[in-house]
Amino acid sequence: MKKIVATFLFLLTTLSFALGDASADVEVYAEVLGPLEIETTPVNFGVVAKNSNRNTPQTEGTINIRGTEGANITVSFTSSDREWDATKGAVLVILAPNGEVDFGDLSKSLYYYADIFYNNTRLKSNSIIIPQNGEVNFNVSGTLDAGNVIPGKYKGKFTVKVQYD
Repeated sequence: MKKIVATFLFLLTTLSFALGDASADVEVYAEVLGPLEIETTPVNFGVVAKNSNRNTPQTEGTINIRGTEGANITVSFTSSDREWDATKGAVLVILAPNGEVDFGDLSKSLYYYADIFYNNTRLKSNSIIIPQNGEVNFNVSGTLDAGNVIPGKYKGKFTVKVQYD
């Protein structure tokens, strides 16, 4: 009986060492990218007659983004608290006297349909790889609709947001 118990304990000890413990290291990697910088210039339609449209601004605007070469960025556009997908059409921007839009009285508003161009083509993707020079440059054009509004100086804006993917 002692032999059986001794054999059983030997097998149990051998079996537990045979199952044993295992370990492995998990490696962790990260790439730190430089900061993103954005500079813009305004779109200027100049003088526009009441009840008219202007399809080309007097001066196109620009959006210039600087970041880490080869990195992927996502670009988004917001106007009037709404995000717009510039790859599917124009970004709607409402212009108002002093830039203060009165959503209760849009008769004091001009409508600007901003078209965003990258490499001389309408923006096709919100995801872009930063080229070797570290810069992504957009031109901003579009159409201004000056309907039956009160004469005066109008301004508006939209926001461009860029983040690394």
